[in-house]
Amino acid sequence: MKNLVAILLFVAVSTVLRASSPLSYSVSNKWIIIDNEKWKSPSIDVTLRSIHGNTIFNEKISRITKYNLKNVVEGEYTLVLEDNQKINSQKVTIEKGKLILTDESTIYKPHFIIHDMQIVDLNLMSQGAEVNIVIRDASGKDVFNETYKNQVSIEKRFNLSELPKGDYLIEVSHHGETFSQKVVR
Repeated sequence: MKNLVAILLFVAVSTVLRASSPLSYSVSNKWIIIDNEKWKSPSIDVTLRSIHGNTIFNEKISRITKYNLKNVVEGEYTLVLEDNQKINSQKVTIEKGKLILTDESTIYKPHFIIHDMQIVDLNLMSQGAEVNIVIRDASGKDVFNETYKNQVSIEKRFNLSELPKGDYLIEVSHHGETFSQKVVR
């Protein structure tokens, strides 16, 4: 019976840990630990930038990685974790020998599926933000331009079969980021 309770407790704790953030940290030791498995991603791009935009470090990780920030000058920074589905940003403050993480935000990237070089399906979790979708031809002329507001998600199908053959660029802008997909028709 004790073994069964121990196994159930282990499974419950493991499930909670897997659902949590990929980020953990030690306030007094100024360590940041990133576990890409908690993000269910094979790799994560990790970037730490100063508030002035200078990159302190940038690397792609594919396993649990520990960052020692003991030698980083006191101040405010932005920690960015990015994979093929989302961008997570968090404010990092180093003050009086302590590490403080606040203001976490996540931006989801659009997902494009292209069928027979004519049909493009776009899926985006927009989280209620204003989203602008533009399709441009090779000369830069807009062939589609629409803005969406107050939608949690956007599912859109574009039929490019009526357009002349050529290169098209689909740009999706939201939360101050622009994502592009090239389509050859």
